[in-house]
Amino acid sequence: MSLKIKYEDLENLKILIQKSKNTLVFLSEEISHISGVPNYKMPHGLVDSPWQGIDNSRLLSFDFLLVHPQIFYSWSKEVWYDLDKYKENQVHKLIAELQKESLITKVYTESIDMLCQKAIIQDVVEINGNPSAFCLKCGKYFSYDKVSKFVHQNEVPYCDMCGTLLKSQVRLDEQVISKQELLKWKSDFIRCNLCILFGTPSSRDEIISLFNLLDFEKLIVISDKATPFDSKSYLKFNNIDKVVSFLEDSFI
Repeated sequence: MSLKIKYEDLENLKILIQKSKNTLVFLSEEISHISGVPNYKMPHGLVDSPWQGIDNSRLLSFDFLLVHPQIFYSWSKEVWYDLDKYKENQVHKLIAELQKESLITKVYTESIDMLCQKAIIQDVVEINGNPSAFCLKCGKYFSYDKVSKFVHQNEVPYCDMCGTLLKSQVRLDEQVISKQELLKWKSDFIRCNLCILFGTPSSRDEIISLFNLLDFEKLIVISDKATPFDSKSYLKFNNIDKVVSFLEDSFI
């Protein structure tokens, strides 16, 4: 795939962003990989081999958490509760700046790393949640920092009010996207004037259904790889760095 980008396409993108009254940005998990963040669904963060002999499909299940909380949190310490060391990258910073200029309305992310929060991006939908937690009985909220402290002391996090096990807000494999959530997300996609996709989104049916709602002229794809929506996009850019640099020079 050629990395050459036509200047007129970049200028067209600039004009589209300027004219749009409601621009939605969708960040695939690939964007966090730019910052070095591992894949949160991989047992080791990088490779899909069993963790201490436990298969991936078991580790990422709610039943496994309930039966083996100590093992679950011992595993998640290596991947979910080691996020402090990662920094937001140029994509996050660009989005934050464009949002300050009222050029971006809403942001969707498939990552759980909270880098959008670090970049101070507003109105973010975390499709797969994040590693903060809540009590399974009384529902009390516990911040990422508080849960991480327990986990790094090799302790299972329990509620300090009722003593019940905490569950991270990361969406586990068998946790479906509710109809209410999906309807709200679909509404955002239908109402947007422009949707900018960074990276390659996951192949789950609910995510595919969101992009299928977009008219041809509404979708911009910025990805170093091929995506299922390239042929449906108004503009496709195959070099994230070059597009980000152009938009930085244009708007910041």
